[in-house]
Amino acid sequence: MQRELAVDSYAHDLDDVARLDERLDAHLDGLRIAGNAGIETSLRGLARGGEETSAGFAALVLAAERGEIRIISYLLERAGAHPTLGQACAAALGWLAAPAARSWVERFLSSDGPAGWLGVGLTLAAAQRIDPGAALAAAIRSRDVLARRAAARAGGELGRLDLRSALESVSCGDDDAACRFWADWSLVLLGDTSAAGRLLAACEQDGPSAWVAASLAPRRLASDRATDSLHRLLTTPGAERPAIVAAAALGDAAMVPSLIERMRLPRLARLSAWAFHEITGIDIAGAGLAGPRPEGFPAAPSDDPADPAVFPDPEASLPFPDTDRVAAHWAKRCDDFPPGVRLILGRPPTDAWLRSVLVTGRQPTRMGAALEMVIRAPGRPLFPTRAPARRQLRRLGVGGSRAGGSDVAAS
Repeated sequence: MQRELAVDSYAHDLDDVARLDERLDAHLDGLRIAGNAGIETSLRGLARGGEETSAGFAALVLAAERGEIRIISYLLERAGAHPTLGQACAAALGWLAAPAARSWVERFLSSDGPAGWLGVGLTLAAAQRIDPGAALAAAIRSRDVLARRAAARAGGELGRLDLRSALESVSCGDDDAACRFWADWSLVLLGDTSAAGRLLAACEQDGPSAWVAASLAPRRLASDRATDSLHRLLTTPGAERPAIVAAAALGDAAMVPSLIERMRLPRLARLSAWAFHEITGIDIAGAGLAGPRPEGFPAAPSDDPADPAVFPDPEASLPFPDTDRVAAHWAKRCDDFPPGVRLILGRPPTDAWLRSVLVTGRQPTRMGAALEMVIRAPGRPLFPTRAPARRQLRRLGVGGSRAGGSDVAAS
């Protein structure tokens, strides 16, 4: 659960993920050595709701490594009714080493598998960046809505330019809203500008889909069209937060004055300061532009046992800006960042700079860099910033953890 939070965290980079991965694999090693008792311990943990995520993750990893088809069937069937267990199973499939992953992709995609396994196989293939070939094209036309959703998303993740026509059909005609959303998402990665406009419309309501759309859609749109849309979204109730994320994705300094205005609103201040940094590369804390927590601003989670907010505040690691100092600093530096030029951390998104960000950046910035690399060259598979660090390091040609010095890639 710590790792699941870390891979989306503003506070964590690839080194941090690598250290968490080493700890996680050490715990899994203990369960592996325990043999049957290790799996049984993990399955018993499913009865305790608070540990369902971690127990389900461990049980599925161990069962997949040992080929325990009965246990895998049980876990996947149960995951259909328990969203947190479904997330754990998805994380476990992404964790598998390549030989086991390829073997399970073949089994999940076999025509005689149980209902629902096609979607699981496509999710596994996409997470591992294993192209399932013709099976992916066939799944887009499947009667199984979960398989269609997985296929619509996998088309973009795997860079399948040959599927653009099929994805356009899903976008225009599928009865399922999630299928249409992921088809548009993939089409944007594959070079479709019209799909970017449709995807941007999803930002009008705050929520997970809005944030996914906001992180991608502006990267495919012309800057003038995107800035007009984002200025409107910034004043739309319920859409302000996705609009701030979209401004960071666009990377145009023309959005900075509007972001500085949002810094004056405590509930939007930290996210707006983060977007300011994503565009300009100016470190709010490092440049002496941070301010105190606004008086009365609640912490999350609180100490109140009746408070339903029990998860850590995802923005807790971000500094509150001193808006007046930020505005004064921007007045001195704005000429360094001409409007209409797309930037990531203050620099144009060249392949060399994006690769550097993938090595050293914080997780949300790394995710943006991965999307940007595909925008620059449609048909590339999307770099897997949530994958085990050892796999990411191998893809980046980095031998091990830069901070810890251990050979994470070999672990």
